[in-house]
Amino acid sequence: MTATTTVNASISAEGVGIRPRFRTDIQALRAFAVVAVVLYHLWPKTLPGGYMGVDIFFVVSGFLVGGPLVEEALATGRIRWREFYVRRIWRILPAGTLVALVSLAVAGFIASPLALTLTGPNWDQPTISRDGIAAGLSAVNLWYAVQASGYNVVDPMSPFTHFWSLGVEEQFYAVAPLAALGVVAIARRRRKDALLLVGVLVVWGFIYGTAAPWFYSLDGFFDPVARAWELGAGVAIALTIPRLRGLTIGTHTTTVLTALGWLALAVAVAIVTMPDDWPGPATLAPVGATMALLALGALREPGRVASHRWTQWLGDRSFSIYLWHWPLLVVMTESGPLHGSTSVAVLVSTLILSAVTYKWVELPARAKWRARGSRIAALMVLVGSASIVSASIALGVVSHQQLIATGQIATPYVARHVATEPAQMPAAVPVNLTPALERAAQDGSSSRREGCMADVTIDASPHTCTYGSNGPVVALFGDSHADMWVDALRGSAERGEFQLVVVAASGCPPIDLPNLEHNDGCREWRESSLTIIDAMNPELTVMSMRTTFEEVTHDEMLDAIKTEVQPLTARIAGPVAWIADVPKFSQMAPECASESMDDTSACAEPRAQALPQAQNDALRQSITAAGAIWIDLTDYLCDEELCPIILGDTLMYWDDDHITGTFSRALSPALADRVRALASVQK
Repeated sequence: MTATTTVNASISAEGVGIRPRFRTDIQALRAFAVVAVVLYHLWPKTLPGGYMGVDIFFVVSGFLVGGPLVEEALATGRIRWREFYVRRIWRILPAGTLVALVSLAVAGFIASPLALTLTGPNWDQPTISRDGIAAGLSAVNLWYAVQASGYNVVDPMSPFTHFWSLGVEEQFYAVAPLAALGVVAIARRRRKDALLLVGVLVVWGFIYGTAAPWFYSLDGFFDPVARAWELGAGVAIALTIPRLRGLTIGTHTTTVLTALGWLALAVAVAIVTMPDDWPGPATLAPVGATMALLALGALREPGRVASHRWTQWLGDRSFSIYLWHWPLLVVMTESGPLHGSTSVAVLVSTLILSAVTYKWVELPARAKWRARGSRIAALMVLVGSASIVSASIALGVVSHQQLIATGQIATPYVARHVATEPAQMPAAVPVNLTPALERAAQDGSSSRREGCMADVTIDASPHTCTYGSNGPVVALFGDSHADMWVDALRGSAERGEFQLVVVAASGCPPIDLPNLEHNDGCREWRESSLTIIDAMNPELTVMSMRTTFEEVTHDEMLDAIKTEVQPLTARIAGPVAWIADVPKFSQMAPECASESMDDTSACAEPRAQALPQAQNDALRQSITAAGAIWIDLTDYLCDEELCPIILGDTLMYWDDDHITGTFSRALSPALADRVRALASVQK
């Protein structure tokens, strides 16, 4: 979303310029859109379709920016390039640069060094400093599209995530004058033909935007080409305005149609949750309703609600509101998930900062754009972009130095009970930590990296991977908490001690749990997986599962364990073993360590708090009652009081409840020997 003007652009009678007419109905659309986006980010379950506000902004921007360009080219055969770009720069850059620099400054104080560092295992790993560089280059959407990181509202990490929509619009502005000239040249300056050509381009863009994810890996949500048709829809409506004004339509009819348009937008943002293929066919709803309202607004005076001073106040400040709300939300979520009071605090702070920014930054910049030459505007772009990029790089470099500041070296980790040698927990994060903090997120199980784990949101068919070719067959079955033990067993399998077959799916435990988001897919995957396991007739089936799903209450988890585990065990032919679940920490282990480099004990949590003891006890009772084997490695993870996140030179967890592949391999003597014995394999 950008600070586009609220004018109805139309060619003057002389055909030599653009005559602006202020339209309060467009301000109302902008107010509606920004309110929808902000409320969606603060209360996503209350307003599940609020994300459509950005689609409304795209159509409005096409109408206000692209439409006048085509009109100017139709009337004069040329585009005033300098005026166009100078105007865009003065309207967008001052407020955008201010928010970006303030966001970087605040992030430097409150974010962990790991979230800020410029380094990492992959060039496309998201960090705040890297996102800041992308924002300075007006390319946040392209940056996220390449990552395919998705649109994360539940767990916001970067203050620059919302800059993706600015990237789309700025890329549109970069090509809009040339595109307008091209359309007019092909149409030979005939309005009817220009409108037809724009319509064809919009239809093609819609088809592309809907099909793009099937063609290549670029995330269509952030793809500027997949979004271009929404802006083009606004251009098309702008070109129809002169013809619409010649129509005779009764006031009552336009009033009813306008009310229906607003109702359609309100219903859409109130009930439509974001599908996986957005933008897609459903995007026609907000785009079509916005087009209709833009057209109807040229035929009638706006109603009292649209013209109300508070509606106009929000519309005037919509750009600043959009810019400020997301960094404030990120700041508030640093201390935990949003709740009622913090959401209200974000909302109030957003309105205050946007009012200040509008008065002292936006309005002065808009007043000066005509008085400033193109050289000054170009200098603004250079200074603004360079300041954001330079500040991001500096912050990232300093943060990386903080990650290696202690200089201490730890002795190699050896698998044994934590309580037997508490000194294995180093006082400070060691320089030789493995994996390094900035690489921890990529140190999950090797089978996950090799694509063995199924993703039921895409395909509920089981994926299997087999390690080793000799000896008895051992099946490892469950969700990611089962898959994380692969590396502890893989070495023995590859040495020919047994064959390990992994059958796992992310987020799908081996038993049925209530309220899981993808339960239907999990049930289909589970039944197919059990059929595969039956067919392979393994000498031993090893299972494990996450027991701390946020959407499943404590009592629901215990009830499911008591009713589901024994039938599942009886369903599987042959011996069954179950591995106890691991601790769950209140913070991501790498993040916590990066914030407490000199004191790792600050990240260790009480055993009674971190360990899902009641769930493990229920599992143990159900497993043993069914005649299966219970494997508990808790003493390798926690002593009698504390559960650390680092032992020796090894980082134990790559997030808040998954062990790293490195630590899993280190635990091989504790687990592989037990599995080998249970599978009747001699050394």
